[in-house]
Amino acid sequence: MVSPSKRLIHSVLVTLAWGAALGWSASKTRATCPFCSDITQPLSEELASSDVIAFATIVKGSKTDSDALFRVTTVLKGDSLVAVKDELRIPFFSSSEPGDKQYLLLGIDPPEILWSFPRTVSKEARDYLTKVTELPVEPVERLKFFMKYLEHHDPMLAKDAYEEFGQAPYPEIKKLKDVYDHDQIVRWITNKDVLQSRRRLYFVLLGICGSDKDAPLLEKLMTSKDDVDRLGLDSMIGCYITLTGNKGLDKIDELFLKNEQREYGDIFAALVALRFHGTEGGVVDRKRLLESFRLFLDRTEYADLVIRDLARFEDWSQMDRLVKLFKEATDETSWVRVPVINYLRACPKPKAKEYLEELKEIDPDAFKRARIYYPSAGSGAFLNSPASLRRAGSLAHNSPLKLGSKEERLALLSPAVMSEANGGSAAGAAATTARSPQEFEILPSSKLPNRILAASVIATVAVSLWLAMWLMLSGAGSYGPANLLLNATLLKG
Repeated sequence: MVSPSKRLIHSVLVTLAWGAALGWSASKTRATCPFCSDITQPLSEELASSDVIAFATIVKGSKTDSDALFRVTTVLKGDSLVAVKDELRIPFFSSSEPGDKQYLLLGIDPPEILWSFPRTVSKEARDYLTKVTELPVEPVERLKFFMKYLEHHDPMLAKDAYEEFGQAPYPEIKKLKDVYDHDQIVRWITNKDVLQSRRRLYFVLLGICGSDKDAPLLEKLMTSKDDVDRLGLDSMIGCYITLTGNKGLDKIDELFLKNEQREYGDIFAALVALRFHGTEGGVVDRKRLLESFRLFLDRTEYADLVIRDLARFEDWSQMDRLVKLFKEATDETSWVRVPVINYLRACPKPKAKEYLEELKEIDPDAFKRARIYYPSAGSGAFLNSPASLRRAGSLAHNSPLKLGSKEERLALLSPAVMSEANGGSAAGAAATTARSPQEFEILPSSKLPNRILAASVIATVAVSLWLAMWLMLSGAGSYGPANLLLNATLLKG
């Protein structure tokens, strides 16, 4: 009989294998729904990465054992590896008894198959998963299928449908304009039980299938005193601008950017919406959009937030104004200085180099910080200042608005860099300023994995392997303190 310690080691290794596989897949960045948040790996990717997909029932389980015996009832993939009525012993920390309940089994790495932890699936979920394995590759056809499961009564299906839309590129989502049910989307938006993350998606969809007739509803929500009404404010503002164009942008300026009573969360939500329309929206004139960005410079406490946007859109008309901000900065507003320096480093105009020499005499420490934060010429423009990071942390905890788009989260987490313009040469300036959104790291690169996530996976693997080896070498069995502690933790989870 296999000892409990060996079962535990096996369970740990299974967890590591699946965690590494899923973590690496999840770490690959992609262009996604512009305002969607909390996106994890959809089931379709889990299924695609599995060698075996099957449904099964429990034959025998135990509250003390770390595994259970399953009998296969259906095989969707890998019928050369398992068959209907096969009995499989799989790690399973649960007190479930034998019965009619069905479980999803996913296996990788044959011939010694490593199984993921089984999860219960309803009849509808089994039908759904079967259809998912048969879907075409074409994105629009896939989204048509998943659209039917948005807000489905089975939480697993509703969540997965959202994940699929959340990772879909905005241009693909737009192609379904004539398919979306406008009235249903409005009902979801006005339903206070709908999750904030999904509400953001529904504002994106309303911006695609709606019209300026929806503007009064959006204005009512944006100006509501109820925080629940205003959840997903960044996506709501983006939707409003999409439906109303330049005229709507005038309203946003009035409600948020010129209104000194607005809190930081509201201001940042408007900024996220402006950035979307600067890169993907396609309905607002760039010249008009820059007028709204420049309004942030009227309030010193927010000026650092948009300096990188002005550089990204090559708006060098604000050079003198930014230099004035640098010179007038106090100890409480000195965070604006590093973004100003990097704006000037990106600017191809000869006047920028002259200003850099002048400002270096005023605050040499700010120049040192600029080169520490953004030392290299390879990655693109500066994305944030220390103040931006500080405010983002406060925002995440204290405001009903959360940072929604993956772009914004990356902008606040990535150690973005900005180049010195090769001594001010024309070639260096062109290399620095003539960049795509991806090169400026406004949109994530499709080539680089999330290094933080990859490092976390590697660290987890190292610690867990050490634990498994210690248990094996120490002979810790059913009554070993480490084994008891681990089993208690796992069973509790």
